[in-house]
Amino acid sequence: MQDEYRGGLGLRADRVSRLESARLQRAAVLELTLTQDGPPDGGGRAVPEVLARLGQAIGPFRDGDCELRLRYRREDAEVQLRCGDDWRVRPTDTLLRQCQRLLGTDAVRLRFREMPMPSESRPVDLVQSG
Repeated sequence: MQDEYRGGLGLRADRVSRLESARLQRAAVLELTLTQDGPPDGGGRAVPEVLARLGQAIGPFRDGDCELRLRYRREDAEVQLRCGDDWRVRPTDTLLRQCQRLLGTDAVRLRFREMPMPSESRPVDLVQSG
């Protein structure tokens, strides 16, 4: 909005949310990528072992609204598995860090629900990190 007093653009917030709270409300899909060679950390863990550890890490967060998808890549093929509703998760900071530790930073992706376009008659959601 135009700030007539200071002669520039201004911003007014009707509501502020923490980053994690906004993520929990808006995250639609958590996509985790596993590769034939295992995690990039050089730990040499086989895919079944990584899946077992991943299941343990995800377990405490399985009561959320975010769909979980696993993508498996090999040299000659790739498949994406959509986990059932029993595996819907809460994508908290803790869960994302654990998944990144197991699979690597680039192997963890979040997709968000589209937000409706704000109009002048409706408040705009803003996010505050920290």
